[in-house]
Amino acid sequence: KETIPAILIPCPAAKAIRGKFTIIFAHGNAEDISLSLFLAKEMAEQTGADIFLFEYVGYCISAEDGHKPSQAGCYRAIDAAWRYLVTVKNLHPSQIIVWGRSLGTGVVLDLASRKSLPKIPGEPECKQCGRKGFSCEKHSPAGLAAVALMSPLESGARVL
Repeated sequence: KETIPAILIPCPAAKAIRGKFTIIFAHGNAEDISLSLFLAKEMAEQTGADIFLFEYVGYCISAEDGHKPSQAGCYRAIDAAWRYLVTVKNLHPSQIIVWGRSLGTGVVLDLASRKSLPKIPGEPECKQCGRKGFSCEKHSPAGLAAVALMSPLESGARVL
């Protein structure tokens, strides 16, 4: 069983944007939630959006549980972040922006390119469409508001 640490940084009330956006922030390699907190708080202040930080499987705290970093683990982590926001927080995909930094750019682009999420054992059917795997309009990442890339991986090749 994997536990994915996460934190929701609310935007300051005075800066809240009408329609309220939430940014899923996927951090870079050799970073974790604690190293991204200052940036996330500043992003909330400047954008007027809530910021949702999550940890990749195998990074930081989950490494202590014996999990190893992997590409698949990064995808499972952002999928869990998405599921949380659309089911627990009841956000519509059009209220969610995915923002990746460095390694996180690949993670957010993968999510944004998909029309549905993989089915997980025990996941209930959507009451809206009857489908599993988060493929309906209410749950699909295909309807997300925007994608932002900060220091995308391609930039590393230009340094060489």
